[in-house]
Amino acid sequence: MPIPYQKFEIFLEFEKNAFADIYPSFALRAVLGKELKRFACILRHKQTCDDCPLRFQCAYSVVFETPIEKNNDFLKGRDKASHPFITYCERDVNTNFNELKFELTLFGKGIKYFPYIYYGFLKAGENGLFRERAKYRITKVFSGGHLVNDGSSDDINLPEGTLFTADFSEELVDKNIRINFLSPSRLKVKGKYSSEISFSDILIASLSRYEILSNLYGTSEKNGKIQINLSEIESENCLVWKEYKRYSSRQNDSMIFGGVVGYMNLRGKFPIYAISLLKFAEIFGLGKNTGFGFGKILVEELNE
Repeated sequence: MPIPYQKFEIFLEFEKNAFADIYPSFALRAVLGKELKRFACILRHKQTCDDCPLRFQCAYSVVFETPIEKNNDFLKGRDKASHPFITYCERDVNTNFNELKFELTLFGKGIKYFPYIYYGFLKAGENGLFRERAKYRITKVFSGGHLVNDGSSDDINLPEGTLFTADFSEELVDKNIRINFLSPSRLKVKGKYSSEISFSDILIASLSRYEILSNLYGTSEKNGKIQINLSEIESENCLVWKEYKRYSSRQNDSMIFGGVVGYMNLRGKFPIYAISLLKFAEIFGLGKNTGFGFGKILVEELNE
């Protein structure tokens, strides 16, 4: 079930030294949502998107509300789905900088809304980021090494996107790998978010997310269920729990988001489906709140 996606690297330059009083990914997501709603919503008299006749076409609704029909086959009874984007910024809270690079990955129908998203970030730069409203300009945008925008014009040159296809083969391969958790990953273990996660928990979460995204943004053909067997893999964890505070304007309250950072070393005989699901998680994020910059992982092969 291939899923189309496109990863963008967006470079910002601030008018003066900026201070990130909150996690930068939170701020970037917030200003994008605000700007998209401001210029994309043409029926502003409606209080919510739920009963809007344009909710399945509007850039703001599709990207930030992501409505689906309730009579769907894969999220029965639900009328909202996983958003078609993830973000990541390597800068942390309480840091100073003049330049900022962040990653935006769009998938499925979200890809066609990139011009709206670009314009949203462009307009947000006029109002500024963080508490001090530090103004910025976009200096360049890349996708797959291709220059999408040079920062000096409004031209957007989108290259062809990429398809991700999972391989569910159970053939075994010898590997010695490290999973680097670059931003907090929020995984539930026995119904609760936990810092005590295993490789099996990672694969279960990745498989669940893959099934949802492939139905939403890929094809709807069914794959046979896989039986996760990791008996020939040794693991060593160095993970800690990290939290950030975020203010939610929708709930008018502060919230605490947390997840694990660090690394997990794995060695042994891996089913090919396990390697494929890790690749999926690298591209589409691991766990919850990937649209807030969480769940960024990087998998590297280690020397014997």
